[in-house]
Parts: sequence; C-alpha cells; structure tokens
Amino acid sequence: MVKVITGLEIGRQANRICRSNKEFYLAVSYWSGGAAKALGLLPNDNARIVLDVESGGTSPEELTQLIEHLGENVHVHRDLHAKIYASKKRALVGSANATGPGLQLKPSDRVEAAMLLKDKQAVSAYKFARKLFKDSEVATEEHVEICRKRFAKKTVAEAELGKIKRLDLFSALIAYPELYGHLPVIVSDEEVDREERDDAWKEQRTSLEPNSSDADFDLKKWDDFGSQLPSQYQDQMCLALHIGSKGAVWGGLVRPFPQDDKDWTFARRVSWEELPGLKFKGLQNGPRGPVSIKPALGKDIMKKAIEQLAEQDNEVNYGRDFIAALHGVLKD
Repeated sequence: MVKVITGLEIGRQANRICRSNKEFYLAVSYWSGGAAKALGLLPNDNARIVLDVESGGTSPEELTQLIEHLGENVHVHRDLHAKIYASKKRALVGSANATGPGLQLKPSDRVEAAMLLKDKQAVSAYKFARKLFKDSEVATEEHVEICRKRFAKKTVAEAELGKIKRLDLFSALIAYPELYGHLPVIVSDEEVDREERDDAWKEQRTSLEPNSSDADFDLKKWDDFGSQLPSQYQDQMCLALHIGSKGAVWGGLVRPFPQDDKDWTFARRVSWEELPGLKFKGLQNGPRGPVSIKPALGKDIMKKAIEQLAEQDNEVNYGRDFIAALHGVLKD
C-alpha cells in the first residue's frame, strides 16, 4: 500500500512507527524543537537514528538528548538530506524533518507531504535507512559542538525554529525575488494634491466602501494614483512603488479598484501575508500600509531602479524587471 499524507497525519504516523516493538530506523536530516521527546525516543531501545549536523539544521540540545538516551544508536551522516521514518511494517518517506514545524508539533503554515508505505514497500525504505545508518559514524560531543556553532545561524535552522526576520522592502525584494517576479509593478513619482484626492474619494467612496459612506480616506487601507491605471493593473495584486518630493521611497502590495474615473485611481492595500509563499510576518512598517525603504543605501538603490523602470513607457512592468534593475544598480 502507498498513500500520500500531509499535515498532522505525518506526525501521527511517525509516532506509530516509533511505537514499533522491533528495530526501526529514522534517517532524518534535521532534529530540533522537542521532536525526540514527542516521538517517544527518550529512551527507546528499538530506535536507530541517523542525522546531519553539517548544514546547521540540528539543534545541540536535541542531539545531546538523543545521545544521552540512545547512546551509540545515534549516528551522523555528513551528506544526509533524507527524511525516512521506517520499520519493517510501516514507513514514511517525504519532506518532514524531525522538528516542530516538520511534525506539526505546533501550529504552522508549513506544507509537508510524505508517502506512507506498508508491508513490502516499507521494507525497501527500512533497508535503505538501515544502510545509511551503517554507513555513518557514531554521534559524539564533537558533533554536538558542530551544532552549537552552526545551529540558528543558518537559514534552514531559522525556518525550522519558526524564526522569521523582519525585513524592509528593499531587503525583501533581494531575499525573495521569486515571490515578486510575477507581480505587475506600478511606479509613481507624481505629487498628490490632497484636496483633489479627497474630492475624488468623496465621489467614489460609496462604491469603494459601501458600509462606510462617511469614511475619510485612510492611507493604511488605500493607495491612490492621480490618473486612471491601464486595465491590466485593475483588480490584480500589484507592487506599488512611490518616490516622494524629497526623495523618500515607499511601497506596498495593492489591488487597484476597477473604475471609470479617468482622473484618479484608488487601490486597496493588501496584507503582505496574502502574497503566496511570503512567510515573514510583515515588513518593517507593515504588514498593511505604506512601507518606507530603509536604510539610506537601500533607498538610493530603489530610487534609481524605480527611475529606470519608469522609463519603459506604456508597458506593464513586472517584478522580474524591477529586481533585474535593482541588481543592475547594485553592480554599478
């Protein structure tokens, strides 16, 4: 039998494997967050563990506990990236590390998947995990020391711990270019006449905010442009970037509201967390509302890239174009 499982079921099936009354193997690269205790391994005479310490994904505390309770049945493999939980009766082969998010020991947006194998199919995974164990070395205090030096200093460790750094928009674009590449980019350096904007808002707010006919314009909820945007932008999630009169740069995710007014466009601000794949909890000034660009170096680079993007007349620009411009400025 072969079955794809996800979510909490991965942790349940991993626990079931660890309750085997015969020898089982866990060839799982990263360990942290109390996984050993949650899996009932402290102690467990039937458990054979092989893991990785080189990549910075295993915590020293977790490895110390495993060594104390399992002794020489804990091995280290310097090139391990597998995630195999296997007895001769049942096995999991998938993406889940032995960590809090991996096994869903705490609430997480992490999407994991595994193949649940039984009987003859499980034996194949069991034999492979056993071979990895035999081809590796016994874990020692030296390996714990490697974990102390490397854990929580690597991106993978931060992700496994659920630690997400707060980023400014400039850093986010550089760090996560794949998340922005598909977004239309709206560039604006126009001066906003607040009276004209407020007049336009009064005319349109009933349709824009049907339950708040008397609501004032709220910059935390809305962005605005002193012209009508092309239809390609309307009702699409976009990255909006602005240059102020004194050189300040700010931006945000927006969804321009479809409208017929040729003099003004209002765009509803979108939470950064609504961008698929975006895992950090808001930006420096976020998660909703205008986000200023800091530090000064980032602001200057962003400004130059925005100006380059603005030179592409009558085209819908995309995040990939803007990020390419950013990197071009960085190289100069």
